[in-house]
Amino acid sequence: MPYQIKTVARLTGIPRNTLLAWERRYELVSPERAANGYRLYSDADLARLNAVRQLIDQGYKVSEAAALLQSAVEAPSSEAAGGVRVAILHASLATQLEAANTPSSQLDVVASATTVGGLTATCSGEVDVLVADLELLGEAPRLALQLALKALETTQAVVLYRYTTTRVLQQLVSAGARLVPQPARATAVVQAVVEQHALSTAAGAPTGVQGAPPPVAVPAADGSAPARRFTDDQLARFIELRSSLDCECPNHLAAIVRTLVGFEEYAAGCSTNTPADAALHGWLGRNTARARAVIEELLEEVVTRDGLKA
Repeated sequence: MPYQIKTVARLTGIPRNTLLAWERRYELVSPERAANGYRLYSDADLARLNAVRQLIDQGYKVSEAAALLQSAVEAPSSEAAGGVRVAILHASLATQLEAANTPSSQLDVVASATTVGGLTATCSGEVDVLVADLELLGEAPRLALQLALKALETTQAVVLYRYTTTRVLQQLVSAGARLVPQPARATAVVQAVVEQHALSTAAGAPTGVQGAPPPVAVPAADGSAPARRFTDDQLARFIELRSSLDCECPNHLAAIVRTLVGFEEYAAGCSTNTPADAALHGWLGRNTARARAVIEELLEEVVTRDGLKA
């Protein structure tokens, strides 16, 4: 299904301006255009942007992540060429893949079940990628995903989802999952699985891209950057709105949020020379986002109590 840029920004946690910059500088995606000129991103575009963000969180620069993604897609590993071994936690995906005549040279389904226990019990071989339905991961999906990956002795996952919160999606991305919205065609699932495996293999092996996972000396915040609660236009209006309270708290809080958003965007696009620098800037951006989320909560409470509207 097509997504507008505001939806892509919310689902990936990548600011709108950053998405536009990446499209212009690195040609990461080439969204189609609606009749009114609006960008329309595909499921594949969304998956690719999530993959790039995951690489950036590992310490790669944007340019390195883009090059790594391209090389992984153009020259997949020998394992991927022979069929990525997948375990499927889904009620009907195995049937869908069979109906679509998915070639065994792309995917090799080694197990399929609707529970993690059933999946591990019926697994007939090594697993490269776990493909899971978000609904079957239960009320604590990130933890359930991590336990399932551990049981299957793999680190690669593709999660299919329907309706959920941005917070849950960001938790899954931070756990290393590739996201695919449902309903999805078999071709989209296959593409996500093959790319996820190729990326993981390429990122774990020496490549021509100068980059490496961040050193453990640079601590990373738990989880991904929280999504924004207010748009730039809303913040601009809150900065100018008059409150019935005998203070200017909404104005000042909105200004603080806007400043923090600016630093997040600056850190994301900051030029770095080493993997350690990239890891540090990623850490700065994520923790700034956490601080921004706290101030946004305060702003939301104040404007709600005062009945302000942006």
